[in-house]
Amino acid sequence: MVSVAVIGLGFVGKELAKHFYNHGYCVVGVDTDKNALERLRIELQPQINQSTWNGGILSLQSDYSGLEKVPNILVCLPTDVTEDGAPDLTILLDGLKSLAPHIAAGQLISIESTVYPGATKGVIQKFLIDQSGHKDFFLVCSPERVDPTNTQYDIGDIPKLVGGVDKGSTMVARRFYGHTFQVVEVTANEAELAKLVENSFRLVNIGLANEWAQLAKKLRVNIWTVINAASTKPFGFMPFYPGPGVGGNCIPVNPKYLTWSGRKHHSPQHTIKHYDAVNENQPQYIVNRLAEHFDGELKGKTVLLVGMAYKANTSDTRNSPSVDVAKLLIERGAFIFYHDPLVPAINISGGRWQSDSLTEERFDYINAVVLLTAHTDIDYAMIVGCADYIFDTRNILGGFGSLPNIEIL
Repeated sequence: MVSVAVIGLGFVGKELAKHFYNHGYCVVGVDTDKNALERLRIELQPQINQSTWNGGILSLQSDYSGLEKVPNILVCLPTDVTEDGAPDLTILLDGLKSLAPHIAAGQLISIESTVYPGATKGVIQKFLIDQSGHKDFFLVCSPERVDPTNTQYDIGDIPKLVGGVDKGSTMVARRFYGHTFQVVEVTANEAELAKLVENSFRLVNIGLANEWAQLAKKLRVNIWTVINAASTKPFGFMPFYPGPGVGGNCIPVNPKYLTWSGRKHHSPQHTIKHYDAVNENQPQYIVNRLAEHFDGELKGKTVLLVGMAYKANTSDTRNSPSVDVAKLLIERGAFIFYHDPLVPAINISGGRWQSDSLTEERFDYINAVVLLTAHTDIDYAMIVGCADYIFDTRNILGGFGSLPNIEIL
């Protein structure tokens, strides 16, 4: 039985661990957060309890001990940016420092984390050699492409980019990943850049859609109808839709690695920088639009925000624009409540907020409802029937037709 260790069991690492476990691998899940270990155990419990289960074996631990015995190490630790937009690999390098004493000769180390172009070969390889005291390991960049809640594509359906720091590393990684993925061989630098291009493509096009929505408002045109009409062209167009902004740990973060790299190499990425600013300003635009309905005054208004997660049908609130909208409303003197069936509690502006229940009586004192996340498990019909005013930033209520109490982005 082939063994693989997954370091970091967040949204990415958890899905990779489940993938290899379900394909019969011996999986060692590593995370210093014991809650992350427990979440993975719970999600795999149905398979573990099956008396006829002939799949993988799962082992969970909060330290790096014994990893020298595992031939394949997948590193799924988060990366970030500093306040001035530079790459921040602190968590990744701290994890690699803990891993280094356990790196054995012949091991495959795969960096699934997002890094800037040149980091795998120029920074990580040297760091691991210095920390481990040897260079007898194989190192590749294989950036994650996990899309949580996507029911159309399973993780194993998505081709795996594999870029080694040398040909030997690429060959070893191809042999490992090739059993359960379609492998696309590139260099380490190409794999790093490809990941950033993918995320930047989405950032730019979402930003473009947000600009279109702002223009459409002034033209008194339904932007959702326009984009759907354009989508009927069978070539040369791909639909992206506006919203309250972008969230998660990919689209708001990773394109900044390209703008930073562009500055470093005297090749400014003007388009990415512009649409990054458009998306970051979108929560402010949402609040300004809401204020227009109340003649510019939000102080004392009671606002119900529906959806705190950045994405439909997930509990992930990282960099969620919904949180930014909430903060801005509080600054404007509004009283806010929120409802999100997947986010029972959240910290906003130094306070701890609990998800409010949706009952008809609640709407007696609510001045406005703002739909921010398109969760499916919400009674939108009740909201439409009870709310005096609804600002729909996701076109969730498009099927209800044109109603006097609904305004769309």
